[in-house]
Amino acid sequence: MNETVKDKTRRQIIIALVCALIFLLFMAAIIYITGDCVLFHLPRGAEFSVDSGTAFDDSDIKAYFKIPFSNMGLPLELERLGYVDVNTPGSYEIVYVASFMGVPHGQRCIVTVLDKQAPTIGLEVDPDYRADWLEGYVEEGYTATDGADGDLTDKVRIKRLDGAVEYTVSDSAGNTATVTRHIDYQLNCPTITLNGAAELCLCALPWYTDPGFTAVDAQGNDYSDKVRVEGQVDSDAAGEYEIVYSLANASGDTVSAKRTVTVQMDDCGEMCEPEDKTIYLTFDDGPGPYTDTLLDILDAYGAKATFFVTGAYPEYARCIKRAHEAGHSIGVHTFTHWYGKIYSNEENFFQDFLATQKLIYDQTGEYTQLYRFPGGSSNTASFVNYGIMTRLSKSLEDMGYRYFDWNVNSGDADGLTGATSVANAIIRGCAGKNCAVVLQHDIKGFSVYAVEKVLQWGQENGYSFKALDTESPGMHHQIVN
Repeated sequence: MNETVKDKTRRQIIIALVCALIFLLFMAAIIYITGDCVLFHLPRGAEFSVDSGTAFDDSDIKAYFKIPFSNMGLPLELERLGYVDVNTPGSYEIVYVASFMGVPHGQRCIVTVLDKQAPTIGLEVDPDYRADWLEGYVEEGYTATDGADGDLTDKVRIKRLDGAVEYTVSDSAGNTATVTRHIDYQLNCPTITLNGAAELCLCALPWYTDPGFTAVDAQGNDYSDKVRVEGQVDSDAAGEYEIVYSLANASGDTVSAKRTVTVQMDDCGEMCEPEDKTIYLTFDDGPGPYTDTLLDILDAYGAKATFFVTGAYPEYARCIKRAHEAGHSIGVHTFTHWYGKIYSNEENFFQDFLATQKLIYDQTGEYTQLYRFPGGSSNTASFVNYGIMTRLSKSLEDMGYRYFDWNVNSGDADGLTGATSVANAIIRGCAGKNCAVVLQHDIKGFSVYAVEKVLQWGQENGYSFKALDTESPGMHHQIVN
């Protein structure tokens, strides 16, 4: 029976499938028998290391299919499983996979990243910074970082050298970095220069004001505010005082200068009566709201007067300057007019006295030698401290001050309240006297308005109106304490 075409084709297909199956079984047997047919080429071995900070290169690792019963190999595509962080030291596992005929073959490798990178030290630089004699070199700043350990700034060791600073730091792997900062400066010793003379004499001044000093080196560095001043001057006591100005640096080197101040008691000269008929108008307790009006009146008549001032009305302190510039005399009266405190002891008295002197100096640029005791030298308010008036009057005269009482009382603080009655009291008091020191208060308007009548009467009767000075008659009252 003849075979049909259809049967023939079916038979050929079956034969082909059987042959393919046999081939596959043959190849599987070969792979099974020869399990090392996939070979990995590892030039550095299955465990190798790389340096941190370098690129990870594994291009030398290869995989081959070894053709059985031959020395030939078929290159296979290689896949890497895993990651190596070359910036972080440590051990990393990498698996290389190569597949042959769908069967994967793997090779495990251990890659160790070694820390061989030294830390980095960065120096901060201030372009305007200059080292100086006083402090030497002051650190401008630095940083230290490491790829593995991070910030190592606090681990930096600093060594001061001659003209340089050395910075050293090590990381946990033992890598060490060192940098050197070269300091270009000269430590020239500054010079303390005194303003004014090195030897001063103080006479009739309420306090000592130091003329000052400078301390500068050759580079122009100014150390004046770092100078230490030792010693003080007691302007109330005659004697020789020493003021020492010194400057020390961080290394213990010092420079210094010295000033000698001699305090001498001043002589105001002898008090004397004026040759012509003279009236000294004096005004206490101001300046106040009526002082400008008073100055206008005095100016209109070309008359001079004396103002014993206080600090009671600071808004009118400017009148002190105006009176001074107009040629009137300015004297200390009291800053507070607080009898109980002023006369309680010498310390309180002179605190009050100096406060008024400062007020006068601030307005005029000068200190005064003229003074009037609150209540006059014969006051009884000072009985809070037995004998203080006797002591104070002598101290003031020894220090070069002249204190003044009066021999004509206007009555403006003793019950009189009208300009006419005050003017008449002054005129009665001055009449027949060759020299009159008149007590008034320029904080009382009616007393100020009385002045014009007094000026008219005085000029009509041959009197001149003058300001007190250190040789004018003091008209001292009898001290009762």
